Amino acid sequence: TAVFPISFTSGTFLSEMEKYMLRKTLMVFVVLSLIVIASLASAEQVSEPADNENWHWKDSSGAEVIGKPNMKSENGFGGQLIITDDKDYLKKWKQQPSAGPFFIHPVNVAMRNKPLFVLIIFANPGVNEKELCDITADVAITKPDGKVRQVLQDGDCWKDMPAPPKGNIQLSKVSIGYSMDETDPSGRYVVNAVVKDHIKNAALQLSDYFDLK
Repeated sequence: TAVFPISFTSGTFLSEMEKYMLRKTLMVFVVLSLIVIASLASAEQVSEPADNENWHWKDSSGAEVIGKPNMKSENGFGGQLIITDDKDYLKKWKQQPSAGPFFIHPVNVAMRNKPLFVLIIFANPGVNEKELCDITADVAITKPDGKVRQVLQDGDCWKDMPAPPKGNIQLSKVSIGYSMDETDPSGRYVVNAVVKDHIKNAALQLSDYFDLK
């Protein structure tokens, strides 16, 4: 098992990722990408402009999203954890807004030797006196045998960066790639993340899972 901190530019992301996909061991690699976008990810992630601490995620009907372990808000700050197998997610996100609405296809089933990507999305962050954000995340993965792997500690989600426009969501600067081979146990893998807005004093406990057959 290995952890790879990787800094990508838009021109090197896919070629470097493909190199890691060829490895035949359990892989955990950190993907760093600096991107700014003003686009909604899906109807289930619709947000709205807010000037107070009562902001919440809302669905396409305008109802507040409640009870979803991977999608929460606190003190007006919203965070979401998404697991996808789309290796082109970053390329697609960077094409916005000219390419139209952006949709992330979430998955809960993993295939061996095909990486999954753990994404963090946020909305309505706080800003300091310089109008900059301070958002970090801790991410851990619990394997079917109960062993816990801390794959990210105080990861830079959006530090010293301006906030996205109100009513828009933002893909974090940090993502996690996770790939398994024939030596890894079948069963359920649980991904737990703590996404912290240090300015709004919010800490979102987010959770999702995937099953390896």
